[in-house]
Amino acid sequence: MSVGDAHEMLRTALTRYFNVLASNAIEADKIETTVDRLTRASRSILCELVNDWHQDHSHLRWIPDEVVSRCFALLPFRDRLTASRVSRGWRAIALAHPAIWSDLDLRGGFANKTALLAMALDCARHHPVDLRSCSWPVGRGDVDDILATHMHHIRSLDIPGSSCRTALCSRAPLLQHLRVIQGHLRMGKDFLGGQVGRLKTLDLCYVSFPPACPALSTVTTLCLYGPFNAESAPTFRHLFRLFPTLQSLSLCHLHLRDSQFLPDGPAPNSLRRLVLESEHTGFDVSERYARWHSLNLSGVEIRQFTGPPQHIAQLVSGATELTIRHEYSVWEWNSIIAVGPESLRRALDFHDVAYDARRFAETVLRVCTALSDVRTVDISATALSDFVPVLGALPKLAHLAVNVKPEANEADVREVRWDNLSSLARLPPLCPELQSIVIDVVCCTPSALDARALILQLEAIQPATLSEITVKGFSSDTVLGMEILQLENFRVAFEVTAASVGD
Repeated sequence: MSVGDAHEMLRTALTRYFNVLASNAIEADKIETTVDRLTRASRSILCELVNDWHQDHSHLRWIPDEVVSRCFALLPFRDRLTASRVSRGWRAIALAHPAIWSDLDLRGGFANKTALLAMALDCARHHPVDLRSCSWPVGRGDVDDILATHMHHIRSLDIPGSSCRTALCSRAPLLQHLRVIQGHLRMGKDFLGGQVGRLKTLDLCYVSFPPACPALSTVTTLCLYGPFNAESAPTFRHLFRLFPTLQSLSLCHLHLRDSQFLPDGPAPNSLRRLVLESEHTGFDVSERYARWHSLNLSGVEIRQFTGPPQHIAQLVSGATELTIRHEYSVWEWNSIIAVGPESLRRALDFHDVAYDARRFAETVLRVCTALSDVRTVDISATALSDFVPVLGALPKLAHLAVNVKPEANEADVREVRWDNLSSLARLPPLCPELQSIVIDVVCCTPSALDARALILQLEAIQPATLSEITVKGFSSDTVLGMEILQLENFRVAFEVTAASVGD
């Protein structure tokens, strides 16, 4: 068929449809309306025909639908929505493969988040779904109903607890990770249908626990704030009975008044990691750690606003590596991290205006018998002078790293205090097993002037019996070509990214 013949057929068809639409028209404006309707309909039909032609002649049609669906699943949620509307073929793929909608992140400015949530969960059918950042204003009952309908195939869920009561009481046999991101959750025994499921991780803000709850028995990782009020506080007494398989426990925002409601112990034998945080001055949370201590508990983090805990010896016992920090941020913080064999790691951070670095060092010195196996120490330069007696009391100390950070001077300009290193000269006679010293400059970009100032400081102290001090943190451009003096008793080596520069 020639182009002319095709045009004649099109003219005949358009004439016939125009006459039908315009048969009752008398005025000119009605004729214009008829023409607009016919034009829009024709354009729509042509667009569909062009899309169909592209589908039939596109190289993508040779790609199996399963491969296209996997590509869709890798896209962010917003881009998946866009891709599913490109063509009827891609829309069919998006609707036919539930795994495309298995990971839903609804953060961002979506026009109708609730409708998108319902659509995506429906498209996922019964496929497991990880739903992230599921936050809506309090009181959105439609969201609660949508989630309740689909809890049977949700695997991970971030949810505001105060607005989704129905969903949290629904059976969730596939749910493994639940995070309640705000509000006070009053948990009943019917939590998650009151049945044992697969729940492993539970991250809560404030909560009141029931006397019994089968759904909690499988939880291995629990993160929560301290008791919310007088109603929730007594429910914490049975924490270990509710969570018999607990492996990791984080308790934050603890107050002194909460201590009487925390379980006495013993902790489950399965407990491997413990995090305790308190912003209440005078509350030493290490007492709770001591009550829950077991040989299986290898990871401990304590953060509090009171001086060194009375159980610091138990915290550092068995360490072979020690990290000591004395730093200034909003407050003056002291930290000690003990690392030992078999993944042992116990960390203590505390702020107390009555405890400066000297008092901190005196406290550690009193428990040095628990540190007899320490071979490596990493210490802040600001604490070095006060901790020299501690370093001298470590019989196996072989490696020392000094952490150097810039400090604010009187003019509020940050500069490096190289004179903090002067105490290195006192170490050799106190630490006969000491083999290496590393000076590590962090949190700044030291200049060539800093390098020269450091060399002059080391030249002035010349610690005897040390063959070499290694310096880290300087760029190769900074020290390249700089004359580094060969000192009388030791040499200085700069360990840089590109090359080692030394004498």
